[in-house]
Amino acid sequence: MINVFLDESHNEQITLNKIEKTITLLNNGINFYSIREKPIRLGSLKDCDILIIGNPHGDKGRSVFTASEVEDITHYVKEGGKVVIAIGSGVTRDYGFRKLLKNFGVVEYKSFLINEKLKITWQSTHPLLINVEELGASGGFIIEPKVEVIVNRVRKDTTKYRQNVSRSVKLVKTYETITPILICSKIGKGVFIGTGEINFTKPYPQFLKALFQYLINYNKYQEPEETKYFFCPMCGIRLQSPARYCPQCGTALD
Repeated sequence: MINVFLDESHNEQITLNKIEKTITLLNNGINFYSIREKPIRLGSLKDCDILIIGNPHGDKGRSVFTASEVEDITHYVKEGGKVVIAIGSGVTRDYGFRKLLKNFGVVEYKSFLINEKLKITWQSTHPLLINVEELGASGGFIIEPKVEVIVNRVRKDTTKYRQNVSRSVKLVKTYETITPILICSKIGKGVFIGTGEINFTKPYPQFLKALFQYLINYNKYQEPEETKYFFCPMCGIRLQSPARYCPQCGTALD
């Protein structure tokens, strides 16, 4: 049996009673337990296969992570643990939580004002996207180069202005925003996944099945050093083979 520990001790928005659909969906061979008391200690994670920290909410200091918790959770992952950190509306700006994410290669993070649904219309080699056709986006990350981008949110907005009464002209500026919303980082023997809270609370069943399958079989997915992949220089997604254009953001790859 796989033991999934869901932290509820830091005012998280993802709790057991909020993800009943998710638990039902993944109930085959997976036990869910909640952590309701601070602090999280390394010893309390000895039977934990997957730790989920689900959008700790910045409210009255209850979301604060202590320095010892940051150290113990980081050590847990380095020794082979697997952690999923999901963010969304109201996510805490606590220094300890920011330090924890920095240990996993996240420089900064932000929630989105409006939750979004992204269609996965391109092929990817990453097992986190196997049979995944849509993904929820409720927050994004600014990351270090060592962190792998699995999915980006790409937004393009063209500014319009009216030149005169008779006609309207598209002109001036095109804003292109590219924000990683699903990331993966190998830390020592373990792995960190960053995603959006909405994927659990919606839920997005295709992605959740792929996520837990990936984490359960993580050691099987370790890639040989000689394996070569192709990446889009603009949005960073990993491609199965060279292409003229990126299937996600449309950047020319010639």
